[in-house]
Amino acid sequence: MKCILISDINNKPMCGGELALLLPKDMQLHLLSLANLVGKPDLSGMELHDHLIHQGGMTRAVQQLLKQHQTTDIAIGYSAGGTVLWRACLAGLNCTDLFCLSSTRLRNESNKPTARTHIFFDQGDITISSQEKLLQLSDHFYLIGHDGHTAYLNPNSKMSQLARRHVHEAIAENPSKPSCIRII
Repeated sequence: MKCILISDINNKPMCGGELALLLPKDMQLHLLSLANLVGKPDLSGMELHDHLIHQGGMTRAVQQLLKQHQTTDIAIGYSAGGTVLWRACLAGLNCTDLFCLSSTRLRNESNKPTARTHIFFDQGDITISSQEKLLQLSDHFYLIGHDGHTAYLNPNSKMSQLARRHVHEAIAENPSKPSCIRII
């Protein structure tokens, strides 16, 4: 099996976090960082956010990802990393299951990828209008917990626990497909 994992703008969670621990030993895992995907390895935090949103970095990240990977069984993205994966799936990344955790920029998306989509948000991290739109765009939409935007960094948060369960189920459904791309 193959899995792609993309971190947030602060290069978190390191090494893919708790979800990476679920991956089978034979899974091909690719860890990529947003900063490296946009060709600016020294950027992080708000500087990287500004580059992604206002300087074309999101488009460059998608293009670079597609140059490196054309297919994956599972894709996991944290915050802006999830938005990059979503757009990569729309642009041709062949993906079975796409997991986006706290990817608030999905509120600007209007098309759904062909991948089975799993979107996770903390209850305080998204507006009602965004909820309605994301319900239409997703196969599985989860609004859970009160731990804030970076709930995915806390392995004990309700979001992390639910995401782990669903990633595990996706792997179990596709046991003959080994590969995962992690973007850090």
